[in-house]
Amino acid sequence: MGLGKTRFRAWGLVSIATLALVLAACEGTPDPTSTPAPTSTPAPTATPVPTATAAPTATPVPTPTSAPTSTPAPTAIRGPAPTSAPPPETGGGLLEKLSLIPASFKDKGVWYGDLGRALEMAGVQQPRSWDDLADRDARDAYNEARSGIILAPGFLGSFIGQQEWADVFGFNGLEVTLAVGFGGSALGLAFPSSEAYLEGDFDDAAIRQKLRDLGYEEIEESGRTYFLMNDDNSWGSLSSPSGIATGSMNHVYVSSTALIVAPATAFITAVLATWANESPSLADDAAVSGIVLALGNPLSAALFTRDGIMNPDTGLPPGLAQFEKPAEWGVLHEWFDMGAGYGRSEEGEWWVISLYYPDPDSADADANELLQRMQGYESAYPEFVEQGVLVQQPIDHSCNQLTADTQRHDGGSILSVRCAMKEDGATALQLADLRDVGFLVP
Repeated sequence: MGLGKTRFRAWGLVSIATLALVLAACEGTPDPTSTPAPTSTPAPTATPVPTATAAPTATPVPTPTSAPTSTPAPTAIRGPAPTSAPPPETGGGLLEKLSLIPASFKDKGVWYGDLGRALEMAGVQQPRSWDDLADRDARDAYNEARSGIILAPGFLGSFIGQQEWADVFGFNGLEVTLAVGFGGSALGLAFPSSEAYLEGDFDDAAIRQKLRDLGYEEIEESGRTYFLMNDDNSWGSLSSPSGIATGSMNHVYVSSTALIVAPATAFITAVLATWANESPSLADDAAVSGIVLALGNPLSAALFTRDGIMNPDTGLPPGLAQFEKPAEWGVLHEWFDMGAGYGRSEEGEWWVISLYYPDPDSADADANELLQRMQGYESAYPEFVEQGVLVQQPIDHSCNQLTADTQRHDGGSILSVRCAMKEDGATALQLADLRDVGFLVP
């Protein structure tokens, strides 16, 4: 296994471990059922693929590693979802879940991970505690299946599987099967947020009782109940629960399938208002819905505004956020938002980067330019080992095929570059996380 794969696996574990926000309670409150399905997100019409999209065709893409066949696949766990209409098929679960997230959160940076589906694809049972992963083969299969999946950076990492957390709050984080988290970075390099929307199979009655025993106050908001302790963004004391939650559990909503956790009131009230149809969702945003439709049905994804991904003032290490444009490059038209997705299919692993343009013709105009840039773009950090020496490699060396395609959407256009991955190499999520996206400069 090359260094690229090693880095990819380790990054996946760090990302999954970065969820630390928790559960909470809402006495018997049903999951949201009236969340509006996106109404302004018609499926894009495909335009011809640019002719200059040929890419390396070397080795075939490897089939994802399977878990032991003796382990039964878990039953899919459904969280709160819109009931008025199903999401467009090409948007998959990501668009459905973004219909539960306020449109006002767009500037935060959004991270999505569907661990439950990744485990199901690999035939790996969802663990309930670290005891379920005591066997090395089971643990390796679980780690392989969750590799590359980002779960609410900033929240889960500090407590997942921790017994003290389970004793205090009634869950340990291993129950989480899907998450939407927020913040600039999944690695903590650019101030990840500790707010999160989580789905799983939760013992909501036990969690509510834990919160009541801890002295949480129950607050009514938009027809639902959430739990409150401490002031916004405060860290009450060094003892439990504040000592282990560090303010991330100040506000909690809980049902048997969903949790919202947040350090401040504005986050949780905004989510509940969106569920009550009192404010628009991210799925109602033309740029976001267009990008999600172009990403397909990823297992994990990240969404950023142009400023959120291109602004070098992000707290990242020097060099990763800066890039000097080569003189021979052309110009990219003005794009507004960017999405990165990672997924698996029978053919192997893949990733995609999609840009939204408010102009309907800009995606077509930029397709060949962006593809050529990415084919020769050398990542800002070493990817491979040659004779014991770390070397940088162009992005397309990690891809069996690198192609571009364009689509029209709500008066604008979407440009996507897709990679059919080789065994070694970084994903689009890593490139976005480290702001290693010099190929997107104007």
